Amino acid sequence: DEGDAYNFLQDYTSSTHTGQVEYKHYWVLNNTNHLYPFVGLHFYNQSYETTDSQVLNDGTENSFTDAGFNNDLNYQLIDPYLGFEYKFMLGSFIFKPGITYHQYYWQAKQFGDKLVNKNKGMWLPALNVEFEVNSVNKIVLDYSMNSTFKDAAEYANRYRLNSFNQLYRGNLDLENESYHSGTLYYRNTNILNRIYYNLGFSYIKREKSIRNTTVLEGIDQISTSVYSNLPENNYSFNGSFSKSFSDFVLGTGVNAGLSDYS
Repeated sequence: DEGDAYNFLQDYTSSTHTGQVEYKHYWVLNNTNHLYPFVGLHFYNQSYETTDSQVLNDGTENSFTDAGFNNDLNYQLIDPYLGFEYKFMLGSFIFKPGITYHQYYWQAKQFGDKLVNKNKGMWLPALNVEFEVNSVNKIVLDYSMNSTFKDAAEYANRYRLNSFNQLYRGNLDLENESYHSGTLYYRNTNILNRIYYNLGFSYIKREKSIRNTTVLEGIDQISTSVYSNLPENNYSFNGSFSKSFSDFVLGTGVNAGLSDYS
């Protein structure tokens, strides 16, 4: 015997408006000392709507709204920030430390009701160091603390149908992800011999991250996003080598990555 057929109707729509304005002043103190203060504003607004229903045999629609489905979410993030970068030379080294202060304001409205209205401040340091060994060899170190927010779909706290028995529900309690990012690379550019090679190593350490978790309810699988401070580290290495000849270029490269997480 064949099972009954179910006809589902799904409608997902999303629109995003974003903008950024920044003023940066390049203040040259002398030949070896530069100061770059800046101030800016980042604006993000997203509307997100989902509709799940069943089309019955007589052509009518059975809405799932009363069962906790369907979303009509408006998500807004305002991020005013200010900071500075200081660039100075010390021998063959060029240092550029900096720090930025962000004050995040975000809110979420579901069907016109304001369910989230939060704000938090965060300092994000950064450092760039360049060491020019000679005209051929150069070593660069980059470090930064980073902060990112998810989009409206992650906050929509009502069910969305992914498949017959797989549901997704967002989480209004989510905040920003934060992580440390560092890169060290070496570059050799020997124009005379037409030999070029690069070596790079990157490291990312996450302090706050957003992950998916799944709860089983009977035959249904309900996935949602959760805010986590469990450790997570990502390591990557890349290298490339090329040699130019009169009529062709011979090159090779390698990439490797490793992640550990809970």
